[in-house]
Amino acid sequence: MNIFGTGVLIKGKSGIGKSELCLDLIKHNHLFIGDDRIILTNKSNKIIGRVHPILKNLIEIRGIGIFDIVKSNGYQVIMNESPVELVVELVEYKEQNIDNSDRLGNDWSKFKILGVEIERIQIPVSAGRSLVNIIESAIAQFKINKSKQFENVFDVIHKRTKEFLSSKK
Repeated sequence: MNIFGTGVLIKGKSGIGKSELCLDLIKHNHLFIGDDRIILTNKSNKIIGRVHPILKNLIEIRGIGIFDIVKSNGYQVIMNESPVELVVELVEYKEQNIDNSDRLGNDWSKFKILGVEIERIQIPVSAGRSLVNIIESAIAQFKINKSKQFENVFDVIHKRTKEFLSSKK
């Protein structure tokens, strides 16, 4: 997917909801590259993702089957290829009753693809969570982190705490 101009590789276990998330993202005007079998290539230390030609424009939704996204949504929702700048991994929420998810926003790890390290974030999936809004927020935060507007959240909290305590004197 290409979300807010950022190439995103969405991964996760089979059946976790990747294709459904792609459909929702398309409805939010983001661009579809492919559902399964994304071909990744390293071009000058940039990872480029494109769909396998056999599966071009096709998406599989359990309960509906395989259909052509262009016929249902038009060519404007398709992008042939995109640099992969972020890996979003969908993980089961509270797997084995343990919530290991990042709650402070500082757990952006790296994922190596063809020798290139790409930023990765894990998003816990459970019923009732608005994954589209969560993914869009993650992309926005990713873009802020890359920009000059980034402030480390711990530094912000520390600064605010000091200001708060000094105002109480």
